[in-house]
Amino acid sequence: FQVEQYGDLTLRDTTISGANDGYGVGSGVLVNQGRLTLENTTFALSHAPLWLVASYNNIIENSVFRHNFSTGSTPFSAGITSLDSSVDISNTAVVNNRLLSAGGPPPPPFTVNRGGSGPSLSGGMSLIQSEVTVTNSTISKNQSVYGGGITVAENTGGPRFASGMPEFVRNSTRGMIQNNVTITNSTITENESYVAAGILNLTYLGTLSIQGSIIAGNKELSGPFAANIYSDPNGVINVDANNIIGDRGYSGTYGVTLGASDSSFINAAEDNLYPLTVTNGQMLHPLKVNSSAIDGNDLLCYGAITDQEGKGRGKDGDDDGSFICDVGAFEHTLPIMADGAPCTFASAITSANNDTSVGGCQPGKGHDIIMLPENSTQSFAAAAYTFYAYGFASEAITSGITIEGNGSTFERDPAAVDDFDLFLVSNDQLNLINSTVTGFYGDLGTTLLTFNGGNIGILNSTITNNVASGLVDVGSINSSVINSTVSNNQYILTSLSAQFAAGVSSINSVGFELRNSTISDNVGYFTGGVDIRNGVMQTVENSTISGNLAATYGGLVSSTLPPFGLANSFNGLTITNNEGSAAGGALMFNNDPNANSLITNSIISGNVLTTPVPRTVTLSGGGLLGINQQGGLLQTLSSGQNTQGITEPRELYLSASNTYLNGNNVFGFNGDSGTVGATFGPSDQVPVGPTSDVIETNLADNGGTTLTHALAAGSIAIDSGDTFCNLTSDQVGNIRPWDGDGDNDARCDAGAVESGSIPVNDIIFKDGFDPVILLRGPANKP
Repeated sequence: FQVEQYGDLTLRDTTISGANDGYGVGSGVLVNQGRLTLENTTFALSHAPLWLVASYNNIIENSVFRHNFSTGSTPFSAGITSLDSSVDISNTAVVNNRLLSAGGPPPPPFTVNRGGSGPSLSGGMSLIQSEVTVTNSTISKNQSVYGGGITVAENTGGPRFASGMPEFVRNSTRGMIQNNVTITNSTITENESYVAAGILNLTYLGTLSIQGSIIAGNKELSGPFAANIYSDPNGVINVDANNIIGDRGYSGTYGVTLGASDSSFINAAEDNLYPLTVTNGQMLHPLKVNSSAIDGNDLLCYGAITDQEGKGRGKDGDDDGSFICDVGAFEHTLPIMADGAPCTFASAITSANNDTSVGGCQPGKGHDIIMLPENSTQSFAAAAYTFYAYGFASEAITSGITIEGNGSTFERDPAAVDDFDLFLVSNDQLNLINSTVTGFYGDLGTTLLTFNGGNIGILNSTITNNVASGLVDVGSINSSVINSTVSNNQYILTSLSAQFAAGVSSINSVGFELRNSTISDNVGYFTGGVDIRNGVMQTVENSTISGNLAATYGGLVSSTLPPFGLANSFNGLTITNNEGSAAGGALMFNNDPNANSLITNSIISGNVLTTPVPRTVTLSGGGLLGINQQGGLLQTLSSGQNTQGITEPRELYLSASNTYLNGNNVFGFNGDSGTVGATFGPSDQVPVGPTSDVIETNLADNGGTTLTHALAAGSIAIDSGDTFCNLTSDQVGNIRPWDGDGDNDARCDAGAVESGSIPVNDIIFKDGFDPVILLRGPANKP
């Protein structure tokens, strides 16, 4: 759409997807001196979808801007650009938008200058010479070079439009209004850039005001500078309005002085915010129980009546008898305590799904937290819900729900007769936290399934010893496996199992993330470990894929989906000990000629190309196909013969001319890369010795909560990369980069674990030991 002078367009209940004008100048809607109203509208997978130019009284409410991109051909935003305009934005999510031309970091020392194309770049929103209000909104997971979430800047210099854009010639109103931006009751987190990941404020002729908002947990990829807010020292920024800015007691700001009513999280942002969650059609970060943002806002909530998902403000979220608004976009409500006294887990799910009270449970209200007793066991003897002809132990998840397991176990009752899986998520999102799922066996063959608009987040959990795939995620927009283990699951041979992985599958999905996790020792038919096919913006990072076995592809299968040009990213991986007859370690193919997938800082070594062997079937205790009634695994496929041929894909089969290496990778062993279709760059290496010279070949506890492969002493992977690797920590939570070889030059290692490093939250020794600092007792003590 294009809205010219005197034009007035309203879009209601509309989705715009895949728009691309070739320039990235309002590919979805370009407003040039007209007016736009968006209500419940989504922009997705589009090239810089919305531009407002010299237009006034625009309204954006209850809308979503997600998974859009910009190539940088025009120096503005991948999400929303407002230039010489005014717009009111409310109850809106601007998430997962990426400036794809980020390339690398700006050269040190890191400075920010007004003007030019660089600082105007933004992942989420570029607000240039505009009057903007942002209320009850979430700005999250956007990526750029500068200003990952929001950039606020003056419109200095000449016109900055691509050639051949005559529609702007008639525009004579440039620079007629002052730059004033007000951000109220909003959450800005998990954005990434090299400088000012949250907000980059370059305005000095106007004002930036922030009130009742959370700006924390944003990530600068180049080191600590101003992760949350950079504000021009000559600019005017108003805070002191019940904001939470920064975490771990550090504001992460430059040019900002917090006021008496402002604060920072004393712990990490992720200890206060749940991951990005789909609920009631919105995408937001719910507050965790005991977050300091609960009841931390102004009594009048700066004029807000509802939160981002439409729930009333002023709930007593900490149950202290006072009704005070929460800080940020989300209003917290008391969790549903599924402790059986009288609220059972089944009643809790029904209450949350229907925003009501069932079986004595706390009534559901929008996104709900279901709290389980510590280390409880939730045992299921029969299917409670049927999807087509397939059974699930739980009622289908149709609302935004977070299950806080507190170490609990979900299991199939050993005496169960029927075959059933655990969860089907068919709408909004389920977050499964700190839980173990084990022993399930169903005809569908997927322990956890998303379908028909459902999303799942698996965090700090273990999916193990199920006679089914650990997770099959279909058509989602926000699913993830983070800091979790998916292991020892066996996918028996059925018509469905021929299509998915025994560990984790994400098919036809957008933005799926696998981070800081271990996928190990799963046995399947098509893929053993991880299968992310026909995906867009998929991220596999800081993870271990080890010991998986399949008749076809052992460790990892990945492909992109055209025509969006949005690449998958693989960074900081260790892929080893996997076995398959078509590819041992990984198969990667790229269907999109416009998408440049990247493999960086990874080790793919010690995988096995097998000769297909028949499955061994053992019946025990009335079980089927080698599965006993407890769902245990009685037989696995035996190892095949390692062909070790350089023309055979033992380690990697790369069927994609535009999937790039040259990113500090290690392939193969004994001088043999074991790859097909791979073109190495100068930074990629092939070990002259065995895999054991590169990594410890057995999974072990190297810190964190997942098993990993540590780097071997003297490994070629140690300090083999750059000082910047788009990672600030490794799989177990240790600092990247780290000086692992002791040459006083900290560089990123290849693989999932950084050698010799220490935890990110180690505030004492992370800068090294300074012998000048002496620790003394009281003066009267020796």
